[in-house]
Amino acid sequence: LLKNYKLGCLIFIVQVVLSLSIGIISGILARQKNLNFYFNENVGKNKKPNISDSLIKSCSDTSKSIIVMSALIVVFYTLIEILKSSLLTKDILNHFFTSNDSINNFRTIFISILEMTSGCNEVIYKSAPTGIIFFAVGFGGICAHLQIKSIFGEDDFNFIKFTVYRLLNGLLTVLFVPMVMNIFPYYSPTFLNTAQTPQ
Repeated sequence: LLKNYKLGCLIFIVQVVLSLSIGIISGILARQKNLNFYFNENVGKNKKPNISDSLIKSCSDTSKSIIVMSALIVVFYTLIEILKSSLLTKDILNHFFTSNDSINNFRTIFISILEMTSGCNEVIYKSAPTGIIFFAVGFGGICAHLQIKSIFGEDDFNFIKFTVYRLLNGLLTVLFVPMVMNIFPYYSPTFLNTAQTPQ
């Protein structure tokens, strides 16, 4: 999307470092506060599983997860298209914003919060600030969050806390990627405008 694979690698590296840092810091704070980590009491208590039963259960769980995740993508893409043709039209947003740039930025941020890929594409099509892509990649989008939740099923999964951590990760990505880009000036032109092709 950004016509610069090195910038993509840079964003990926920053994501990995931030995710590990947040995880390590959260783990240290949890131990200091003596918080209980999630653990399954049933592990090791069940009888030795049968290979055929395990294979069937694995295929069943996998197919269910694929169906749920695919359905969520369809639902969110449909929702975004409905919003773009109703609540996110310029006629409505003109009541709240004074410039086309403000309208485009709000649309791209809102869509990025819902679904990452749609948000990134919107940034490119509207020539919005590239920082929104950094946020979208760091946050992941509510659609992806629900997909992850569907994998855990009924297990102990705090969706609100998970979303807050992803929001923190997105904001830190917006902060740190430009800082790293200042260290490597080669990436700077891409950050200024998505409509500009890097030299």
